[in-house]
Amino acid sequence: MLPRFVALALLAGLLVVGPASVSPGPTPSASVTSAAAAADARTAAPRRRDPRWRRAFYVEPGTSAAFAAARDPRFDPLARTPRAKWLLPSHPVTQVRRVAGSYARAARSSGRTPVVALYAIPGRDCGSYSAGGLTPRQYRAWVRRIAAGLRGTGAIAVVEPDAVAMLGDCAGQGPRARLLRNAVERLTAAGVWTYLDGGHSSWQSPAQMAVRLERSGIRRARGFVTNVANHRRTAAEGAYARAVNRALVARGIGAKRFLVETARNGAGPSAEGWCNASTARVGRRPGMAPKGRRDGFVWVKHPGESDGDCGRGDPPAGQWWDDGALRLLGVG
Repeated sequence: MLPRFVALALLAGLLVVGPASVSPGPTPSASVTSAAAAADARTAAPRRRDPRWRRAFYVEPGTSAAFAAARDPRFDPLARTPRAKWLLPSHPVTQVRRVAGSYARAARSSGRTPVVALYAIPGRDCGSYSAGGLTPRQYRAWVRRIAAGLRGTGAIAVVEPDAVAMLGDCAGQGPRARLLRNAVERLTAAGVWTYLDGGHSSWQSPAQMAVRLERSGIRRARGFVTNVANHRRTAAEGAYARAVNRALVARGIGAKRFLVETARNGAGPSAEGWCNASTARVGRRPGMAPKGRRDGFVWVKHPGESDGDCGRGDPPAGQWWDDGALRLLGVG
């Protein structure tokens, strides 16, 4: 699911938005609170050592936004903002190790952190705008090669947008939970900070998400990411992530780190829904910004690329769209 000129604040860390009214969930017990505090203490030392805490995210050249900016400077804010590189079925098993490795090495040589999003799970998007995916056998081999390409590069990976929130929602998913667990294990073993997609604050309940994350391998993952390709306000997503963590602690897993997607949440939720909402605006610039269990912010969904037809004749999913990009930037 997967216009007014832009202020320079976009490049510095844009948007001040009001918090949404979201219940933080039940008050945790003393044992839950102490468990979460202990988990925070265990992650304090790596925060000082790992270069991922200090480096900015990589801005890949040659993106659709970069090509657009070359002919129209109004797109410069998008071209200069880091976003995840999507690894897709169009990067086949025979090539994906090279694709992932080349990207990650370029990021590392520039002193930046590579961020990738894996999006090839069987039964992807339950047959909607982003339908597709690999077979289970292909997927395992594909993930194995991605892990090999990213090994030792200090990468961050978002694993399969929507896959956990849609777990069991349609036919054709195969052994999805097992495939996700395998992906988490492979990537984590390669030294990749791995985040499962955790839906968003208006989709699955925190308790349900915790169940699905547990089935999908959250124990071995660094954490989860919320709001991918959606418009929920950052404050609402932080409250949701904390509620999911309380549910994970209650299940004996322990609190995890989390990221929030801010690529299109600058104006908050839209009455038009998630699909190419005309009121959506870009949000906070991505980067590490630790606070509590939050690691930082990411742009996973690429602003300016269509969500699909959306019933209005919009461009196909993933295609660059000038008008949509200008709307997100608030430029007319």
